[in-house]
Amino acid sequence: THIEYQKEENELPQPFEFDKEQPQVSLVCKTSETAIDHVRAELVPEAIGKNALCHFPMRTVLCIDQNNSGINGTNKGKYVAMGNASPAFMYNCKNVGAKYNNYVSNLKWGKLDDETEDQIRCFIESIFLLIRNKVIQEGGSISRTRIVWFYPLSMSRNKYSLFAQVWNDAYKKYFDKDTEPVAITESIAPYSFFQRTKASIVDVVTIDIGGGTTDIVVADGDGVKLITSMRFAADSIFGTTLVQTKTSDLNGIIKQFKPIYLKKLREYDDLKKMLEDKTAEGFGRSTEVASFLFSLSDNEVVKNANASKDLDFNSILMKDSSQKIVFYIFYTAIIYHLAKLMKAKELPYPKNIAFSGNGSKVISVLTPDTLSLEKLTRKIFEDIYDEDSVKIQLVLNSKNPKEATCKGGLFLKEQQGDVLDSKAILLGKDGCTLAEEISYDKVKDEFENVKQEVGAFFDKVLREIPQDGLNLRDLFSIDGEYVDLALQVMNASDRISFIEKGIKIKKDAGEIAGNMVVEESLFFYPIVGIINQLSEK
Repeated sequence: THIEYQKEENELPQPFEFDKEQPQVSLVCKTSETAIDHVRAELVPEAIGKNALCHFPMRTVLCIDQNNSGINGTNKGKYVAMGNASPAFMYNCKNVGAKYNNYVSNLKWGKLDDETEDQIRCFIESIFLLIRNKVIQEGGSISRTRIVWFYPLSMSRNKYSLFAQVWNDAYKKYFDKDTEPVAITESIAPYSFFQRTKASIVDVVTIDIGGGTTDIVVADGDGVKLITSMRFAADSIFGTTLVQTKTSDLNGIIKQFKPIYLKKLREYDDLKKMLEDKTAEGFGRSTEVASFLFSLSDNEVVKNANASKDLDFNSILMKDSSQKIVFYIFYTAIIYHLAKLMKAKELPYPKNIAFSGNGSKVISVLTPDTLSLEKLTRKIFEDIYDEDSVKIQLVLNSKNPKEATCKGGLFLKEQQGDVLDSKAILLGKDGCTLAEEISYDKVKDEFENVKQEVGAFFDKVLREIPQDGLNLRDLFSIDGEYVDLALQVMNASDRISFIEKGIKIKKDAGEIAGNMVVEESLFFYPIVGIINQLSEK
């Protein structure tokens, strides 16, 4: 979750912050540091910002008092914003109240039921309370405050409607009964940001990689030409996203680096205990463990010990060659699919590709060298477009890639009405068939073709491209043994089963039904399963 705001229409939006001189909660007496930690964890920190213990972006997690369900224990209004539940500001920072607090993550993609809806409402209302306080402290008008929120294009219409209703109800409750907040797709917002802040960029593809989804916009000087979205993002690398249980066997990457981090955290008892609890007996929610490991370099205790560099998970992954092949497949799958989709829509190859979203940080694990990534990207487009020389520039923002979405949304102010007409979904069975008016019930007949297309992708990026002069060892430290291993895992995998599992998970979560039109490419389901298996090897 990230929040930015602007006071004037043309000013550059800035991250939501407040300091100890203008706190949102004040204590009426002196107390212990332990008690203050509980206030931070279960209510609101005394400060939020880049120089404070807590800051945005933060993990979207709700902290719930497990012993108090509802007002006065009546179970009416089960979750009360900033009452018995609040955003988990201290999540991954410090082990506070573990015995009597529950932490709920995956709010966006959890199963649709009354309890999940109530948790989503509580999280959003808590954020609105912070924003309303900020407006009042800054001397602003509550009724004139406008809120923009974002959703991924691959979110089902059913789930979008639920979120929209919760946002609208909360806005009317805390700000203005006569208007509604503005919903903008995560595809469009980053494009708006780059359009306003990068004068030299006209023809551009924006790729917004989050935890759960990747959202893409293709645009030129005349506007948006294409938008698409897929459930293939950072969680696909570090999670077990084709497993339906909340906890499962740990992902291969997490298994490999858990003992390394337990050793590194020997002098940090609290942090070591947190890692042990998250991975007890080899089980856990791998995406949450990955989030914890990524957070360590920014942890206050770690920074005070000057140990950020030693515990930087991104840097450690970057230096380790054994899992590079996973990140290579992840990156090339997105670029390969983009090239195929653009060609199917008869669009010219892009001059610029700009990345945003917190998930885009994992691209640097493959290599921090932009020139090497550009060489790989150009080669994929040259092969798909059958052209000899393609010129593509990459724009990477490793410092705070999440800001492009928030800033872009505030620049945009409202969803462009005709933008959703540009949505296109490449079915994934070949390089040209779009998912137009084909239902989930009828798409079963295409599973074998999707399987073959995934095989063609692996052949392209692991056999053909390296044989055509792209040295994977020189550019990305990927040895031939890992290339051979990836091909073996792909050939041995049950790709059709992965497609079936991916669709079943969405059906069981109440997101889709058999008679609904296919809303995202099937191409990525087998790849998620394959890279999860590959990381184990």
